[in-house]
Amino acid sequence: MVHFWYIAAAGLAYYFYFKNISYQEVVYYARQLNLDRSDLEAIVPNRKNTAEVPDPAHPNMFSPIVQVPLGILNHLSDELIKQAKEQSVAPFK
Repeated sequence: MVHFWYIAAAGLAYYFYFKNISYQEVVYYARQLNLDRSDLEAIVPNRKNTAEVPDPAHPNMFSPIVQVPLGILNHLSDELIKQAKEQSVAPFK
């Protein structure tokens, strides 16, 4: 039973780490493309009222954990990467 909790804790840690990296990637590309929060909201118009998008002007380290769903981050990331390639923005590292 103890092994289950180690695996569960490792899974949660990995999930939140991945979500935080995705959040940082969205903020990076949004800043490079000079997009603000309203521009990002326009990219994902069909989201729940409680689902927020990152604010590139004021990124919050704890925001991706609670307020920004992974699905929103994935959608924003895909769209911003396309725009960044079109404008020759350096890839996120």
